[in-house]
Amino acid sequence: MEEFIKLLNNTLLNTFFALYNKKRENKPVIKPPQNIKETSEVVNTPVKVNKPEEVVDTPVEVNKLEEAPIPQLNPRLHNLLTKTIQRVDPYLPHIKAMSDKTGIPVSLALSIIAKESAGNTNAVSSKKAKGLMQITEIAAKDINYDFDDKLFDPYYNITAGFNYLSKVMQYLGKTPKDLADDKSIQELLAAYNAGIGNLKKYGLGILNKFNETMEYVDSILNMYNYHRWQNGK
Repeated sequence: MEEFIKLLNNTLLNTFFALYNKKRENKPVIKPPQNIKETSEVVNTPVKVNKPEEVVDTPVEVNKLEEAPIPQLNPRLHNLLTKTIQRVDPYLPHIKAMSDKTGIPVSLALSIIAKESAGNTNAVSSKKAKGLMQITEIAAKDINYDFDDKLFDPYYNITAGFNYLSKVMQYLGKTPKDLADDKSIQELLAAYNAGIGNLKKYGLGILNKFNETMEYVDSILNMYNYHRWQNGK
C-alpha cells in the first residue's frame, strides 16, 4: 500500500513538472527593438556659446562749467581800496546798516567812497563837494539836506550818500535787484558823478561825452567787482 502511494506521488510530480516546462517553452520571447542600442554612447557635441561683447570704456566728454574769471585790480586801485577800507573801518557798521536799509551793496558804497575821498572825512573837491561820499550842493538839495559842515561828519555824510544813491535809483526806475546788472550800476554811477540832468540829456552816452565820468565809472566798477568777489557782498 505504501509503495502504491509513493508511486502515485512520483507520477503526479512528474506530470506537474512536465506540464510546467511545456508551458515555459511555449511562452513568447520578447526581444528588444533592433534599432535601439542596449548601450547608448554619450557623444560630446560642442555647444556654441556666444561670447559676451567686449565693453569698451569710452571716455564721456563732459562739458565743464565755465568758471567765472577772477576780477583783476591794478595796483593803484588795489592800494586805494585797501587804504579806504582801513580808514572807514570805524564806520563800517553804519555802512552795513544803510546797505540793509536801501539795498545798495556794501562793496559798492566802499568803492564809491574810495574813488570820491579815499576815506578822508574832511575831503573837499574843486567843485566844493564835501566829506566821505563827496556830497555836492545840488545833491544835498535833492535829498533835503543842508549843505554845511555837518557833511564832514562821517555818519551824516554816509547817510546822505546812501539817500542820494537811492534817489538816483528811483529816478532811473531801478530796484536793488537791478544792481546785479553792470549796466544798471553804470547808469547809477554816471548819474552820481555827472548829475541826473546830464544822464537825462545824454543817457549812457555820457560815458563817451565826459572822459572823467568814464574813468570814474570804470574805476568804481572794477573795485566793486573785486571787493564783492572777495567778500560776497
